[in-house]
Amino acid sequence: MRICKLPSSFRPALFAFVCAACAMTAESAAGAADATTLTIDARARVQDTALLDGEFARWNYGASPYLEAGRMMGIYAEHNAVSLIRFDLSGVRAGKITRARLLVYKPRSFSQLQPVNISVHEVGQRNRDWRQGGGFAEVVNDGASWSRLDAARAWAGETGASLVGMDHVVPALNTQPARDDAGHWMAFELPVALVERWIAQPETNAGLRLSLASSGRASRWGDHVYFHSSEHFLGDGPRLELTGADLSQSKLSAKANPALRLPGKDADFRRWARSRSRMAGFTRDLKLNENQTLLFYYFDTEVREKLVNARYRGPITQLIPRLDAAIQANDEAGARACLDEFREKLLVWESIREILWYTAGPLADHLTSAELAKLYTQCMWQRLEDKSNAKARERAAERGDDPESTRGVWEPVKGEALVARQQEVLQRIIKATRPDERQIAEITPVIREFVRLENEHLAHFNRFLDETRLHAEGKAQQGAGDVWDSFRLMNHHHEAFLYYQSLFNTPRWHFLGEKTPPIGWARWISQVGKRYALPEKQMEALKQTQSK
Repeated sequence: MRICKLPSSFRPALFAFVCAACAMTAESAAGAADATTLTIDARARVQDTALLDGEFARWNYGASPYLEAGRMMGIYAEHNAVSLIRFDLSGVRAGKITRARLLVYKPRSFSQLQPVNISVHEVGQRNRDWRQGGGFAEVVNDGASWSRLDAARAWAGETGASLVGMDHVVPALNTQPARDDAGHWMAFELPVALVERWIAQPETNAGLRLSLASSGRASRWGDHVYFHSSEHFLGDGPRLELTGADLSQSKLSAKANPALRLPGKDADFRRWARSRSRMAGFTRDLKLNENQTLLFYYFDTEVREKLVNARYRGPITQLIPRLDAAIQANDEAGARACLDEFREKLLVWESIREILWYTAGPLADHLTSAELAKLYTQCMWQRLEDKSNAKARERAAERGDDPESTRGVWEPVKGEALVARQQEVLQRIIKATRPDERQIAEITPVIREFVRLENEHLAHFNRFLDETRLHAEGKAQQGAGDVWDSFRLMNHHHEAFLYYQSLFNTPRWHFLGEKTPPIGWARWISQVGKRYALPEKQMEALKQTQSK
């Protein structure tokens, strides 16, 4: 091997260069050794809330366990969402920051149908006074909503802090992909200079806005993600992670929102797990572990008592007599006022159902795909379907018809059968609300379209229900689609089917509420609503609990 010798005049310069390089390497190594990471995640230091549009636009979600971004569908309503996060950096000391990251935990959720990208923007300075508030699906004076920065002020630009360049700063600070098949931490790199400014000038800290990144197409159902908020009952709320030298934070005495907490694994929990409660039965059927079982105990006790009964079923129970009195007095204004309240309670249930009930999408972060498939098919829908079909056969027999000729509760129709179904639904509406000829002409084509869409989604639901059942029973053929995909699409089309079918959903509620006689419409809502009222014994127990 030939060795090339350098001229002697080059040797001192080379020696100096090597020494300098070694010094720099040693300095870098020492700096890396001295670097520390400071994580800011105490609930007292985090303000965060989701902003939801549509019928949820005036509500604050500052005490919700979830943040969200994207387009979400539901049985009663759909919405778009963004979320705001701000870290209180008072008492934070930083000699030098070399890296700053926002970390948010995104749970696996079957309401997310595809991977999406999430962007983080700095909130505009004119909106820096927003507050998270202490509400859960309700109007609060000190909290931000889609409509307003707080109860007294609007957003600087547009609702949802949506005006580019004013409500939030462009370009995005960072954009990251949210997977659709697993729960995972999302890490967004933030400019060091931004965090240094927040520490040096706290009054400029307007926080961050998380939203669906533009994909070049209109958002659709399923372009949606949840994140754990600082109030989440399992923790893992938003974090600001700083790397550098001489980093520290003092303890804050500020109060945080009270959060729903998981109950303990005590004697009451063990007694419930052996009880005849429907949810306890699910946990035994599925052979869930103790932590999974504790979640269902939480749903069946804390969530049912403090939210489902106290915020939804109890208020509806108290509202129906007022609605009936307005109907009896032929008081159209009074009936409409009651119906507005009724609708609000339905949407409270929608919020609870979407994030805090045993059928909520984030449940997928705690159950396997196979467990979810069995829960929905064998434990829930199969039993409901069998019960409903048995009652239909009984009614057919009472009429003198062949019981076996009755249509299944979830059997879609098409062709001539669809036309007959459309006419049947239309006649039921006419009988219940008694519209005049002009109103009938207006509602007929729209109702026909609702019924068509209902059956279209019902057909898709049945297809994926069959696939999911085969997976749950261990009978799926080799090469069949993944159980996770079958389950998500089954659930999605079930929601869409009910969205177009239910009397309480957005399309029928608003359309029929405007196009049919007010008293007739109110009477029908009252009749159906009584199914959701609490039994007298439970209502008395709720009143006693609330009076304490």
